[in-house]
Amino acid sequence: MKAILGAHDVWEVVEKGYTEPEDETTLSQPQNESLKDSRKRDKKALYLIYQALDDNDFEKVSSATSAKQAWEKLQTSYKGAEQVKKVCLQVLRGEFESLHMKGSESISDYFSRVLAISNQLKRNGEKLEDVRIMEKILRSLDPKFEHIVVTIEETKNLEEISIEQLMGSLQAYEEKHKKRALSNKLDEKVNYVKEEKEDNGVVLLAYKNNDGDQDYTWYLDTGASNHMCGRRSTFVELNESKSEVFGAFKKFKATIEKESGCKIKAMRSDRGGEFTSKESQEFCEANGIVDL
Repeated sequence: MKAILGAHDVWEVVEKGYTEPEDETTLSQPQNESLKDSRKRDKKALYLIYQALDDNDFEKVSSATSAKQAWEKLQTSYKGAEQVKKVCLQVLRGEFESLHMKGSESISDYFSRVLAISNQLKRNGEKLEDVRIMEKILRSLDPKFEHIVVTIEETKNLEEISIEQLMGSLQAYEEKHKKRALSNKLDEKVNYVKEEKEDNGVVLLAYKNNDGDQDYTWYLDTGASNHMCGRRSTFVELNESKSEVFGAFKKFKATIEKESGCKIKAMRSDRGGEFTSKESQEFCEANGIVDL
């Protein structure tokens, strides 16, 4: 309210008032003009005071005949309110000191919570500098921000940055932390294998032979072995030259597709050079074949 009265150049008449003469007829022309000006400014100040009050406060000053008198009545009525303000300050100070960021809380939400209490403290007369607010925030952040807090404390002077700049730095770190956590979560899902157990276990292949003859032993293809039998004569066609493998594969593809009427869409190789060459890759891409 002082700011409003000062802006209208009437605070002086509110603070000091003016004196009404007992007999105006004795006043000179300049004195009469000065009196008129004082009365005009006083009424203007009283009007501004009335405009700033609610119904309850207006009743407290409705009997005042001057702006100075109205101001004094307001001061008297608010003396009791000063005691309430002191109690309120004590409560707010306790809340400010006990502030801590919740694990599920974002930087933006925590800053809003801290600033809400800080502004209440300031409105109740507490001198609270931005540096103190920033120090409190850094002390009370969630442990996951420990690394960025140490970096800020070692590289930045809090007296030279604003609360908004501090919040921006912490939010940038928060976004990186979220992306890293999401990436790790996706990796865990990709690498996760669900184990399902059944009452009746099934063994895919069990073989025991003590005679040492492995010629006719066949192995279940696990994707790790290159051959499924140790006897050469068992194979209809066996190409041992890597340089001819790709050409043999193309002939094999043409024969199979002609006989079956179906297209080869995938194959499994040992990732040897004959399968990873530029010629092989271009051929597979052109024919829609995926190397598993």
